[in-house]
Amino acid sequence: MRICKQRKQKLFKKGVGFDTMHIVLWWYAIVTTIFVAMRSDIFLDDFTAIFDALWNGIRQSCKWIVGVAKALAQMGDRIPNETIAIMVYWLLFIIVIVGAIAVVGILIVIIEKKVTKLYRENCWDVISIGIAVISLAVVVYFGDWIKVLVKLNLVTLLLLVQAVYVGIRAYVKGCKRARGYY
Repeated sequence: MRICKQRKQKLFKKGVGFDTMHIVLWWYAIVTTIFVAMRSDIFLDDFTAIFDALWNGIRQSCKWIVGVAKALAQMGDRIPNETIAIMVYWLLFIIVIVGAIAVVGILIVIIEKKVTKLYRENCWDVISIGIAVISLAVVVYFGDWIKVLVKLNLVTLLLLVQAVYVGIRAYVKGCKRARGYY
C-alpha cells in the first residue's frame, strides 16, 4: 500500500513537472514571437495600419453621429421660448449621443459574449494555443514573402486564419455531437 502511494506521488511530481515545462515552453514561444514581431518592419507597418484604419473608422462614425445629433436637435429651435429651445436642443443632442453609445456598447457586448461562448465550447485547449502561436510565428517570420503572394494586411490575415480555425473546430465538434460522440 505504501509502495503504491510512493509511486503515485512520483508520477504526480513528474506530471506537474511536465505541465510546468509545457507552460514555460509555450510562454517562451509566445514571447520570442512577439519580440520578433516588434522588430519586423512589415508586420509593424500592417499592425499600425489596422489600428489607424480602426481609429479613422471610429472617428468618422463619431462625426456622423454628432452630425445626426445636431440635425435632430435643431427641432428644438422651433420652440418660440429661447430658454426652453436651448434646453430642448441640448437634451435632444445628448439623448442621441448617449443612445448611439448605448446601442454600440450593447452590440459589442452581445458579439463578445457569443464569440467567447463559441470559443470556450469548441476551442478552449492547448491545440488552440498552438495554432495561435504557430500562425502568429508564420505571419511574423514569413511576412515579407506572404505580402508578395497575398496583398492583404498581415494582422487581418492572422485574424482570418483564427476565424477559419474556430469555424472548423465548431463544425467538427457539431458533427461529432450530431453523431453521438459527445
